[in-house]
Amino acid sequence: MMRRVKSYMATEIELKLLFQQQNKKSIIELFNHLNDCEAKPLVTLKNKYFDTPGLQLRHWDMGLRIRQVGSKREQTIKTAGTVVGGVHNRPEFNVNIEQDFPNLVLFPCHIWPSNAQVSFVNNDLQCLFSTDFQRLCWHISWNNSLIEVALDVGSIYIDELNESICELELELISGSSETLITLAEYLLTKIPMRFGQSSKAKRGYALAAKAGIIRAENRQQLSDTEKLAHFKEQVSLMINQQDSASYPVRVHECLTAGLANWLALEEALGEEEISDSVSRYQLFQQHLKLLQIVFSYIQGLSDEGKAMFEQLIEAIDEVSFDDEREAEQQQNETNDLIVSAKMASLFSHTDYGNIQLILLNNILKSEDFLMA
Repeated sequence: MMRRVKSYMATEIELKLLFQQQNKKSIIELFNHLNDCEAKPLVTLKNKYFDTPGLQLRHWDMGLRIRQVGSKREQTIKTAGTVVGGVHNRPEFNVNIEQDFPNLVLFPCHIWPSNAQVSFVNNDLQCLFSTDFQRLCWHISWNNSLIEVALDVGSIYIDELNESICELELELISGSSETLITLAEYLLTKIPMRFGQSSKAKRGYALAAKAGIIRAENRQQLSDTEKLAHFKEQVSLMINQQDSASYPVRVHECLTAGLANWLALEEALGEEEISDSVSRYQLFQQHLKLLQIVFSYIQGLSDEGKAMFEQLIEAIDEVSFDDEREAEQQQNETNDLIVSAKMASLFSHTDYGNIQLILLNNILKSEDFLMA
């Protein structure tokens, strides 16, 4: 008997914030006491992510998962989208299924690249990693918009290898995307959080590479040192073109690159196992000092905002590394612990995430200006 399967398409517009585990209770209490806020029941989500050994879906900039909630299963494929700071905008297609293995032909034909051999790809699929987490949701009426807030706590794992999930996702259900920023602004004055640039899927692929299941992605990306050198050039060009018609474009480029690089360096330093911690932290310091220069060129920036960034730079510089131990391994291990503790300390300050939000807000404003 043929069963009709309904596929539906949605475009996610969401802002991802990361928090420290010890702040979970405070976040829950904050939402439970917020006006015009409807709490939803706690749910457990079990997810398996699939791709071929050659990462065909990844090459197509797609992500495929099966999500199980209770006895219900849904397969989802996310196609190419955009990430600006912590704002994720990505189309996705969802189909209810009954089995634990994907069936790609249930998705609309138009989502695939031309000449894609979907059936062959389907036969090569394998589960690369899993994510299991508990989710608490609230529906919030905020400035004439409806926003779903999801608090996720759990792990991304492959056998015994795992990474923690502590995320707060603000997803626009209806209304203006600007309300995601204003809600985030309110939250960041109450609880220390920061932006999350990487999706659970991206983190899972990195974990799979670490586990040796797949090869690490080689997309000819610049190294962190090369990114810093390129960013220096961008900042210099911006300063030298203050009187030119292209100045707004240069500011937008610096803000966008600056925030993206900040989040990438932060993510590397926030890993549970850090390598080359001292050199990475020093790149982080240099990059934030350059970004502070860009920050000072934002029109209409308050003295309070400038002082906030100055205090962040002072906090980042307050670190002393171990260079006295004779054994290099002991020295590296000590410095890794110093960096981990320092990043945890920075993440515990509300100013850290607030500065990221100011940058993101100005990136979005400059986009609107350039598109006008």
